[in-house]
Amino acid sequence: MNNTCKYLYRSIIQSCNNTFNSDIEAKLHVLNGIKNIIREQLKHKDENEIKQHLIDANTFIKENIIQAVYNNSTGNYKVQIKEEQVKKGTITLGTKIEKDFP
Repeated sequence: MNNTCKYLYRSIIQSCNNTFNSDIEAKLHVLNGIKNIIREQLKHKDENEIKQHLIDANTFIKENIIQAVYNNSTGNYKVQIKEEQVKKGTITLGTKIEKDFP
C-alpha cells in the first residue's frame, strides 16, 4: 500500500476519533472492518479503487454517523449534530424522518 492510501487511512482514523469520541468499541469495530476490507481488496482490486473506497468510507463516517451520549442523571441522550451533516439532507431521528430540524 502506498503513501496515499496510508494518508487516507490516517484520515479515516482522525474522522473516527472525531465522530466516536470516547466510544472505543465503535471506533475499533469500524477501523478493524476497514482494515479487513483493505486486506481483502489488495488481492483483487487496483490501487485507485482502494483509494476511492477509503475516500468514500471517510466521507460516510464524517457526514452520516452521529453519536449520542447517554446522560445517567436525566435518562436522555445528547446528540451533537454538525452543521455540515445538517446541510447534507434529511435527518432521521429514531425511525421517523423529521422534515424540519428541531
